[in-house]
Amino acid sequence: MKKFSLIVWIFLFQSACYHPHPVHQLPNMGKVEPRTLFLALDGVDYFLIAELKKEGYFKDFFNPAPFISTFPSVTGIGFTGIFKPLGVKKVPGYELKFYSLKDNKMEGGKLGEVYKIIFDFKLFFDRYRHKVEEKGLMYAFPGLAGKQDLQKTEKLLYKNDKNVLLSYVGGTDGSSHLLGRERTKRFLIYLDGYLHEMKQRYHERTGRDLRVVLFSDHGFLHKKAKNIRLGLLKQRLKENGFRIAKSLQSPYDVVTTRFGQLNSGVFFTTQGLHRSKVAKILAQTKGVDLVFWYDEAPKKIFVLNSKSEEAWFEFKSEQMYRYQTITGDPLNYIPTLEKNNFKVGQWVDEDTWFRITYDHEYPDAGYRLYDGLTNLIENPGSILISTEKEYEYGSLAALVGTWTHFGHQGTHGGLFKESTWGFMMTDWGTKRVLPIALRYDQLFPFFIPEVTDSLQ
Repeated sequence: MKKFSLIVWIFLFQSACYHPHPVHQLPNMGKVEPRTLFLALDGVDYFLIAELKKEGYFKDFFNPAPFISTFPSVTGIGFTGIFKPLGVKKVPGYELKFYSLKDNKMEGGKLGEVYKIIFDFKLFFDRYRHKVEEKGLMYAFPGLAGKQDLQKTEKLLYKNDKNVLLSYVGGTDGSSHLLGRERTKRFLIYLDGYLHEMKQRYHERTGRDLRVVLFSDHGFLHKKAKNIRLGLLKQRLKENGFRIAKSLQSPYDVVTTRFGQLNSGVFFTTQGLHRSKVAKILAQTKGVDLVFWYDEAPKKIFVLNSKSEEAWFEFKSEQMYRYQTITGDPLNYIPTLEKNNFKVGQWVDEDTWFRITYDHEYPDAGYRLYDGLTNLIENPGSILISTEKEYEYGSLAALVGTWTHFGHQGTHGGLFKESTWGFMMTDWGTKRVLPIALRYDQLFPFFIPEVTDSLQ
């Protein structure tokens, strides 16, 4: 009982210390018609929504389209990529716990730092879960949190007269991680009915129509995964002269961040030859599928898989890059290039890359890797990994947390399709044909060009 009281006291104390930040005001919103609600669902994959649509749910909506997430396919960088066209600032790290290059130490991840460390993307939402107890509820009681989010979203419609509103449903991520696919599916059925009635109530009360754009920040792999043991990594690095450390004090130190339950991981090393050495050690660690690292001169991202196949992407810019193999074809991109009459090593524009690879096992890898290692992160990793589907590289705290809910039910974060394919769908017609797929930074330019064009 004392322990419970202490937890309640901590939550109340943190809540009392919280100081809300003003929501970012976007230009030209008055030109947007009809009034549009962007409702973000945390961690809902395309395949689950498509299944529900096929079963007769979401009748108010057009068919969903795959919504390609960032890499790593996680919430912090995911929303930063989504809000990129609206002028969002870089996110400090890939998740709440991150390594600061400037201060050479680990930051975030502690109870009181949920809101102290500002993630700029949150300030674009008219409603988000900012407080520590709000965040905790998403995973302690996912269904309750999801219903709260919907009720507060409806109240938001009447609080102001902005023509573009953005709200967030976080319980879906907790549900997918802890309760499993079928329980998450049941909540989405509830959400469908709630949105239908909410729109009716809104029209009766205001006489106005409301357009709803549903989307998710990343996909989800509904499969229990084994943990890549940190002890194994330490052993393999030690055998090769390196060590896991809390900061970079010598060229042989390696810093890693472990947060949540993810099919991806982040490592920091010194520059130069040691980076590729560590990458090759990681690639041979059980459970690792792909390893990536960035070389600034020239702008190359190296790709290495567990079979020692290696390639690189070279970038003239974010909009023009090429894929060149060294040994083998770690992404299996050669057949896709040849099928579309391109050669290995040929420069290809980013729109074409997206068109020919969005449905690949590793969708739109070049663009996503470049953003994830340069554009979206204040403290980009030296090396990123994507795990095999049977494995995850998460924190001990998250693993223990799932044990209290009888084990975890799935993961996200990887480069592969299941983690990458979120979804997008709308209940309102558009002057343009809905695309077959959208990348994360194409959502707002497609639906509200009046706002995004004015920010260019």
